[in-house]
Amino acid sequence: MRNNLVSERKRAGLSRKEVGEKIHRSEDVIGKWERGQSSPLLPDAIALARLYGCSIDYLAGLTDERRPMTAVC
Repeated sequence: MRNNLVSERKRAGLSRKEVGEKIHRSEDVIGKWERGQSSPLLPDAIALARLYGCSIDYLAGLTDERRPMTAVC
């Protein structure tokens, strides 16, 4: 997950601090996710996918398709 987290943050032109502020997590937590020292829980993964405009599957490295997150009923 970490490679896509970094690339998506950079694509969005945001710093770790800015991402943290937008999803209400600390810059340190964002850094740990990006370094693979921990993983975001589902609510945080959803927030990141919405922020970056991609799917959770893409962030997790489960697909190479960078498509927007879709609603699930």
